[in-house]
Order: sequence, then C-alpha cells, then structure tokens
Amino acid sequence: MRRERAAFIKLRRVDLSINQIAEAFGRSTSCVFRTIKTAEDRETLRRFDKRKLPPRIRRMSASLKHRLLMKLLPQWISWILEEREEPP
Repeated sequence: MRRERAAFIKLRRVDLSINQIAEAFGRSTSCVFRTIKTAEDRETLRRFDKRKLPPRIRRMSASLKHRLLMKLLPQWISWILEEREEPP
C-alpha cells in the first residue's frame, strides 16, 4: 500500500529504527528496509548515523520515540486505511 510505505518513510525521518517500525506495523524488517533503502537511493530520505552518540542517549531516545509511536499507532493505521486525510 502506498500510504503504508509513506508512513515507513515518515517514521524513519523522525529517527525510529527499522525494527520498531516493523514491530509496530506487523511487517518483516526486510520489507521496511527495502522501502527505506529505495527512498534513500532516490534521495528523498537521508541516512543518519547514530553510532557516534553515547549509548545511554541512544537507548533513552529510542525508548521515548517507541512510546510515542505506540501512542499514535491507531491514528497512523486509520491514515493508512484512508479514514483520515492527514498523517498524525
């Protein structure tokens, strides 16, 4: 679905990991990776390297963003199913 792929890209732009996106939407990580890799190849999405951040900051950031994703997941799903006009 086009909106599902767009949701993957939008969520990746706010630095959610591929594993978090895949778990939230019930997709395989390879499916999400292919979508993101295609967007990076077309230069609509830039890659951000988090390896230079301290481990504690990475874990804390991932935890907060995952909690926010789980809170907004019903709104994302309704947008993907075209029940809403705007993404959350």
